[in-house]
Amino acid sequence: MIINQSVFTSEIKVSLVIPVSVKDIEKFIFLIKNLNKNIDYIFEIIAIINGCNNLEKNLNIDKLKLITHGKLINILKNKKLCPGEARNIGLDISKGNYIAFLDVNTIPESDWLENSVNLLINNPDGFLGKTIYEYTNNFEKLFIAATYGFKPLYTIPGALIKKDLFIKIGWFLPFVRSGEDSDWIKRCLLFDKNIKNKNCPTIHYSGLQNKNFFYLWKKWYKYYSCASGEVQIFQRQKYLYFFFVTFSLIFISFNWNYIFSEWQEEDIFYIPHITKIMVSFIAIIYITVRIIWLPLLKGFNFKKLNLINLVYFIYINIVIDSVKLVAFIVSSFRNLLRFNLN
Repeated sequence: MIINQSVFTSEIKVSLVIPVSVKDIEKFIFLIKNLNKNIDYIFEIIAIINGCNNLEKNLNIDKLKLITHGKLINILKNKKLCPGEARNIGLDISKGNYIAFLDVNTIPESDWLENSVNLLINNPDGFLGKTIYEYTNNFEKLFIAATYGFKPLYTIPGALIKKDLFIKIGWFLPFVRSGEDSDWIKRCLLFDKNIKNKNCPTIHYSGLQNKNFFYLWKKWYKYYSCASGEVQIFQRQKYLYFFFVTFSLIFISFNWNYIFSEWQEEDIFYIPHITKIMVSFIAIIYITVRIIWLPLLKGFNFKKLNLINLVYFIYINIVIDSVKLVAFIVSSFRNLLRFNLN
């Protein structure tokens, strides 16, 4: 059956949902002003502005309704909302049959929705967005290389998804600070693997710009201490296996010569410097996999990296992994205590 594209497009009503913290209101204004031609493909824009504390008069966003041709709907909430809860509010009141998502740090190209709507002909259930993380200085570049990478990642921002799909899969987890998007994506893939469409347009994330390392590792800690306890169950199991194997190898290396040779150097099972060998082996594995292989997979180019930046890059990776380890331990004890209390 041949579908007339103009008829198909006219049947699509896109509700764009944007969670907005009141402290990011200027970013929100900048985003709306830069939607450009995308506004023509939007039925309504639902902004869930939270943390307002009765500051409606100071928000100064009424002028944005003129820019959006009256399509902007501002939902003001006094309390601070987690991203999933804010998105759920937008989903609940949306009148469109398709839902698009952005956040205040994602600026799409002017033809983002036009290209996305055209792709719905072959993928009527919709698809996730693809996000590229932008940097403005050397530190941001190295931080992105150590975390997100330079290849586009499938994300909720930039997504265009049929509203009926949320009824089948469920909505976002409302009361977690981070990870509700990856949780929903994992659930969605069980129903529709085509939700990852390699042809979908990319958007750009600028939320890491002008942030120092202290701010970012605090954010990383909050993400893993909160999200790992709530939604990253399989991630926690992976860490447990990794730590168990690592500490087991270290323990065995420290006690090998005592257990198997009783420190007799002439014994066939005596291995000189086994502790140093094992620690060096673990360090080599860490550097090879974490510092080199994974960043290469994520699109990082080591050719232009001088010695000073290489040392800095290794330092950034070690700090991030240390923060993740501490956050993992904290969240594990917190969940264990919560389980015992219940």
